[in-house]
Amino acid sequence: MTSAMVKTLYLFFHLVIQLVHTKSLEQKCGIWFAESSIPNSGLGMYAGRDFEKGEQMMEGGDVVIPIIDIHLHQGSRWYFLWDSYTWNAEALWMDSIGSDVVDAASPGFGSAANSFRDLFNVEEWIPDYSLAGLHRKKDAGAGAFSPYHNRVSSAKIDILEGEELFVSYGDNWFLERSEDLGPIPIRGDLPKATRKLLKWHRLRKQFNNTLGSDNMLKDLWETFVWNSPFADVSREFFSLPKNWEETEEVIKLKSLIKHRRRQSTRKTEWLREHGICGDNIKEGISTINQAGRGAFATRDLSKGTIIAPLPLIHLSNRTRMDMYKRNGSAVIKESPPVGKQLLLNYCMGHRDSTLLLCPYGLLTALINHGGKERSNVKLRWSDPSRSNHQPEWLNKTIKELRQKKSAILTMELVALRDISEGEEVLMDYGDEWEAAWTEHTKAWKPVSGAETYVSSEELNTDMDSLLKTEFEEMESPYPSNVKIMFDQTFLKNSWKNHLKEGTLSEYKKEAEGDLLPCDILRWKEDEDGNLLYTAVYFDEEKEKDEQYEKVVDVPREAFIFVDKPYTSDFLQDNVFRHDIRIPDEIFPDTWKNFLKK
Repeated sequence: MTSAMVKTLYLFFHLVIQLVHTKSLEQKCGIWFAESSIPNSGLGMYAGRDFEKGEQMMEGGDVVIPIIDIHLHQGSRWYFLWDSYTWNAEALWMDSIGSDVVDAASPGFGSAANSFRDLFNVEEWIPDYSLAGLHRKKDAGAGAFSPYHNRVSSAKIDILEGEELFVSYGDNWFLERSEDLGPIPIRGDLPKATRKLLKWHRLRKQFNNTLGSDNMLKDLWETFVWNSPFADVSREFFSLPKNWEETEEVIKLKSLIKHRRRQSTRKTEWLREHGICGDNIKEGISTINQAGRGAFATRDLSKGTIIAPLPLIHLSNRTRMDMYKRNGSAVIKESPPVGKQLLLNYCMGHRDSTLLLCPYGLLTALINHGGKERSNVKLRWSDPSRSNHQPEWLNKTIKELRQKKSAILTMELVALRDISEGEEVLMDYGDEWEAAWTEHTKAWKPVSGAETYVSSEELNTDMDSLLKTEFEEMESPYPSNVKIMFDQTFLKNSWKNHLKEGTLSEYKKEAEGDLLPCDILRWKEDEDGNLLYTAVYFDEEKEKDEQYEKVVDVPREAFIFVDKPYTSDFLQDNVFRHDIRIPDEIFPDTWKNFLKK
C-alpha cells in the first residue's frame, strides 16, 4: 500500500469519526437555538427531544444578575435595552437588596426564550442563593459574581421534540409595548379567536346548505376580518389565520392553540441544519481559584464545535454601569462614582470603545477566564444563517447602534481543541482583564466588619437553630445586614403533605408566593417532633387596617433571611469589576470611539 493510499485512508477514517461524533452530538442535543417561529423575533429555542410535564429542561439552572437601582444612579431619560430582557426582582426574591428598583437579568431561558402566552410551555423558578464558599473576610473574589444561581426551568406541559419553547413574560410586558409590537395576543386571546372562527364556520355551513355556496360568506370574512381596520389593533383579529388553508386547518383542529403549536414546531433535520445546540454546558464549582461557579461540558465536544451562541445586548456608553454615593434613597451625582454594576463583569468590551456587549445564552455567563494556556474556547462572530446576527451593523457607528432597540448582534463560542465531558469550559478574557485581576488581588483588603460578617446564606442553611422571637431579637438582634421574611406560599395548606413526606424542599423550589417582612411570636413542637412557628407578617399593599396578618403553626421552611439594601457582597467598595475583553482582530474599527491619545 502506497503512502498516498495510507494518507487517503487516514483522512477517510478521520472524516468518518468526525461524522459519527457530530451525529452523536446532534442526537444528544436537548435544546436547540434557531430562528424563532415568531416573525422578527430573532433566535428562538426548540426542544431537541420530548420532555414530560415537570421535567427539568437541562442540567442546572440559570445565573441571575441583579441590576441595582440603575435609573436612580443614571436617571431615566435614556433607553436601556436590558429593560426588555430583565425580570421582576420581587418575584425572584431579589428586591430587598436595593433601595429603589432592582431588575433581574436572567441570561439563560429568561432572556433567550421567546414568549407566546397561550403557547407557554416552560416554567422558571426562583433562583438559589449561594456565595460558592467565598467569604468577604478572606476572599478577593467575593462580590465578583452573582450569588443568585440555579434558576431552574421545567416543562409546564408535555413538550414534543421540535416544539419551540416559550416562557411567560406576563401580559403586561406585551401591553406596555403594544405601540412598538402591535396587538400581540395575550393569555386567552387564541381561545377567544377560536370560538369566533368556529361560530362563523357554523354560520357558513348553514349558509352553504341554504344557497349551495359559501363564496359570499368567504368574501365577507376576507373583507371584514382579514382586511378589517381592526386587524391592526385587535389582538383577537390579529390571532386569526390569514389564508384559507390555515383557516380550514384550525376549523379541523377546533383550536388555534394546536394550530399555532404545529406552526412553531421544527423538524430535527431543519434544526440540525439551521440551529446550534444549546445544552453543551452545565453548572459546577469552578476549578479556578476565587471564581465561584463555572461551566462544564455535558458531553465530549470535538475541536471546532460551536459550544454556544451568544446573542448580544448592546450598551453604547459603559459609564451607565457607574454607581454613586447614596444619601438615603437619593444619589449624589456630583461626587465621583464609587462602584459599578455587577453586570459589567458579565459584559464584553474593548479598551478603545465606550461600547459594551452583554451576552445571553444557556449558562454561558458561567464560563470563566482560562488565560492563554487553559482556555479551550474562543469568540467569533456568528454565522447569520444560524443566528440573529446582522453583520452590516459591524460597519455602523456606536451612535447608530444606540438608536437600535433590539438585539441584532451575535457571537459564538467555538472549541479550540477536543473537550472531554465534565471538563471545565474556559475562555480568554484578555491580557487587560488578567492584569486588572492580578492588581486587584494584590491590593485587596477586607471591608470593615468583614471578620464578624454573617451572610443570609449562613442563616438560611442553619435549619436546626430556633428562630428568634421579636422579644429575643430586642435583646440579641440578628446581624444588621439581614432581615427575616415570610414566604406566602405557606399560606396554602398543601405544604402539610410535603412536611409528612419530607419533601418541603421541593415544595419551596416551586414557590410562587411573595416574601413579606415578619416577626416571630412563638414556636411549638407538634406530636411528630416538628417545630412550628406563629408569626405576624406585614403586607403594605393591603388596606391600612389589614396590613398586619398572623400566620399560625408553619414550619421553619416558611421563613427566609434576605440581604438588606446595599449590604450584599457584590455591593461592597472593594469588589472586582472589569469587562471581558473582545480580541482586537474581531473588534470593528468603526466602534473605536475612545482612542487613547
